[in-house]
Amino acid sequence: EFELVPPTSTSDRVCHSHSVCSTHEFEIQGGSRFVDRRCQELTECRSHENEVRSPTSTSDRVCQVSKVCDGSREYEVSPPSRTSDRVCGFLAICSSSEFESVGATSTSNRKCQELSVCSGDSFELVAATATSDRMCSPLTQCLPDEFESVSASAYRDRVCNKIQECKTGTQ
Repeated sequence: EFELVPPTSTSDRVCHSHSVCSTHEFEIQGGSRFVDRRCQELTECRSHENEVRSPTSTSDRVCQVSKVCDGSREYEVSPPSRTSDRVCGFLAICSSSEFESVGATSTSNRKCQELSVCSGDSFELVAATATSDRMCSPLTQCLPDEFESVSASAYRDRVCNKIQECKTGTQ
């Protein structure tokens, strides 16, 4: 209790029970013999904020603006909650021997896959890009009645032509 009205020569003092802070308030001034307790509404974090310090009976909750992932370098690993910040992860960077097989989104990392390697019995039909694999094709094999008129390379098939038959009986 605290003294609401002091006594006089003709009246008794009037005492009053201290106010009690509700569960949605915290105490900003403690009660004393002559002063009532003062309470204040707790801060509510807004939708783009998260709580970094929980309230106590004598302190307010502390909110901070949730982290925003930089979409050019990061993706969201886990979203913010009422009491935890958003977690961002760095986007994978595909190496020169890889291509991006699955693109990144705001909530998922890109996936990189090893580029196909054209073996000695194939050539590169379609070159790789940052987001597609190269396509290899088997080299043409010349038949017994053909000869190789254009040699194969890593990027070109061989060309085979028919061996010319000599006409018989002519001089």
